[in-house]
Amino acid sequence: MVGVGKRERAELRMLGIRFLERFVDQVLGRGERLVDRACAHRSQEHIAGQKLRIQLRESSPRSGGASVIGA
Repeated sequence: MVGVGKRERAELRMLGIRFLERFVDQVLGRGERLVDRACAHRSQEHIAGQKLRIQLRESSPRSGGASVIGA
C-alpha cells in the first residue's frame, strides 16, 4: 500500500478482523437457530407420530380379538 503508514495498516487490519468476526458470529448464530428450529420441528413431528400410534393402537381391536369373535 503506497502512502499508508504502519498505524493505518494496523487499524485497517483490525477493522477487517472485527468485520469478519461479526460476520462469522452472525452466520454461525443463524446456523444454530436453523438447527434449533429443525430439531424443534422434528421433535414435534415425533410427538405427533407417537400420539397417532397410540390412537391407532387404542382404536384397533386387540390382537386375536376379531378371530375369537368370528369363531
